[in-house]
Amino acid sequence: MRVWIPMLLVSLHLFPVLVSASSLEEASDLFRRQEYEQARVGFEALAAEDASNPEAQYYLGRLDLIDNNLDGALKHFERAIDLGPERSDYHLWYAKTLMRRMPTNGLVGKMRDGMKMMKAMSRAVEVDPENLEARMTRFRVLARSHRHGPIGEGDVLAEIHAICERDSAMGHLAWGEFHEIMERYEDADPAYRKARAMKPEDETIALSYAGFLRDVGRFQEAVAIYEDLLASDAGHRRAGFGLGLTLLLADEHPERAPGVLARANGRPSPDGLPTDAMLHWTLGVTYARLGDDGRAREEWKTAERLDRGIGKIVEASPALSKIESSIESR
Repeated sequence: MRVWIPMLLVSLHLFPVLVSASSLEEASDLFRRQEYEQARVGFEALAAEDASNPEAQYYLGRLDLIDNNLDGALKHFERAIDLGPERSDYHLWYAKTLMRRMPTNGLVGKMRDGMKMMKAMSRAVEVDPENLEARMTRFRVLARSHRHGPIGEGDVLAEIHAICERDSAMGHLAWGEFHEIMERYEDADPAYRKARAMKPEDETIALSYAGFLRDVGRFQEAVAIYEDLLASDAGHRRAGFGLGLTLLLADEHPERAPGVLARANGRPSPDGLPTDAMLHWTLGVTYARLGDDGRAREEWKTAERLDRGIGKIVEASPALSKIESSIESR
């Protein structure tokens, strides 16, 4: 009996840890499978059980971001960073959330969030130099800042070279995006094609190249990429939204756009983009183009109800601004 009592006590002591580990793994798996409602239940239970669990705070931030609750997401990411300052993804997603909030801020708010965002982005790379998503995100911020003046080209090129050293395909993608941002389209296309050839199944590369093709007016090629992605995953939110935008910008078969956009408004994407408000706003444009002003107004009211800052988000998006101007000119 003396032998079994200590063993029993040890087992009882370890039991909550094992349960927590199992629950964290299960909740994380639900998140990866995009079963977000069930994942939230799991992570909220973990956070209630142990408020110092950084992974629970991180995933609750991701879930709030998917729901477009930016302030809630920032609080969770800040808590996760306090508890796990050496985790690169915590800093990365904090920075991404600040980027999402910036278009709806005033001038002072934009400056404040911009400084916080750059600090968090740099910290994400500093903590884990091999985090390619963090490096690609920082590169995009630097490249757009260089386009408008404050960042030198050397900083952008250094980031591109660092990406190339770690992943050749993503390096070509970075070159393609940089040339596109600088409006060197004849250089952008071959870089994109090299990235696609090296990783033909990579969704990030496919979506970026399709966006480039759409923006330079090569609509049929863009449609082919989006439809290929949707053939593999009919509920792919970004691909569905991209296809809907392309159909509107091409002004060919705009009657297809409502069905495409409605299907895209099903399962949320892991980063919450496009938001429900963006989809409803674009549906409004679609119905306006088709002459159904009543349904257009309904969709725009829904978009405004979901996100009062949708007008500023449209202004900040070149593609959305372009389709908005297309109905104003009619």
